[in-house]
Amino acid sequence: MALTKKTRFEIFRRDNFTCQYCGRQTPIVVLEADHLISKADGGFDEIDNLITSCRDCNRGKGASSITMTEIKEGQVEALKVAKEKEAQRKEFERFMKKQRDDENNTIEKLCTYWADLGENKYSLNSRGKASIKQFLRKLTSFELTEAMDIASSKISSNSKEEIERRFRYFCGICHNWIKGKQAMEVDDGQEQEKQD
Repeated sequence: MALTKKTRFEIFRRDNFTCQYCGRQTPIVVLEADHLISKADGGFDEIDNLITSCRDCNRGKGASSITMTEIKEGQVEALKVAKEKEAQRKEFERFMKKQRDDENNTIEKLCTYWADLGENKYSLNSRGKASIKQFLRKLTSFELTEAMDIASSKISSNSKEEIERRFRYFCGICHNWIKGKQAMEVDDGQEQEKQD
């Protein structure tokens, strides 16, 4: 007689939807209820005789019974792996948040610098900030302030139209510097190939 869906989900909930052999969880794997003492060895469909297993582990185990010592060792290892995985996930999220915060702070500083150059008459809109963000992927903040200084020295009027033109000029400088860096990387790569 097959297990009911209710019984299977009771087992899964009890075992935290985690394969008790390898530690993988749903939705990464398909889970099944496995018999500790196989039906071939006289085991029954009682909750105490059932354990959560992923399909791969259950198929690999086959119809053989498994001892509680083997399960406990598997659970300890799976628990260690799950804890390490969770710790790494949390650390990665902290790292990514810090990266985003640092990037946003740098963007805000560059926007303030740009506004100061225009005597604070106009600030960058969301498109301007998005351009700064894109440039930061290829250029340093120092290079961006330098490009702002160059654009400001070429177009010094602070009327709205001139500041918009200054920003386009600034973008052109950045694009040219990025192209120059990319060309240097290609040249370096070709030089490296010749040496190899």
